[in-house]
Amino acid sequence: MREIKFRAWDTSVGRMGQVWQIDWNMKQVFYYYDNESDWSATRKAGRYCQELKNVILLQFTGLKDKQGKEICEGDILSFAGNITADDSLGAEPNGFIYDETSKHVVVWDEKEGAWFPDTTNALDNECWKYRRDTRLLMRDGKCEVIGNIYENPELLEK
Repeated sequence: MREIKFRAWDTSVGRMGQVWQIDWNMKQVFYYYDNESDWSATRKAGRYCQELKNVILLQFTGLKDKQGKEICEGDILSFAGNITADDSLGAEPNGFIYDETSKHVVVWDEKEGAWFPDTTNALDNECWKYRRDTRLLMRDGKCEVIGNIYENPELLEK
């Protein structure tokens, strides 16, 4: 069974937290900051609670990058060194000719019912000559989380 987890971008303080409870009736989110992952430290430091309207929830995809880091909605991924349209990696060509300097945001595709690295801008800029199932690139751990759209928006600047 897939683990259902969330991160929360607290818009009132501009900080990312790990969600440990959501109270849908009271419309509140309870979270701790990454540097306080130890539950006992969090309780000593106080409970962080925010109204649901002041946070942006980012769902865990159930996948991890090549470093073992959890991939969440809104994460910025790099595929450097893992994509080829020929057999230079000793495997069947995966259908991509790719600009390894581009970065892609993890998004939910309603039509497909799946998480994807967003290639919309990449396709416009023709760094992806072919687009096959980009979900495989995430699923097989051939990516690295290098940031997210809230804490590191500069990573997406051209």
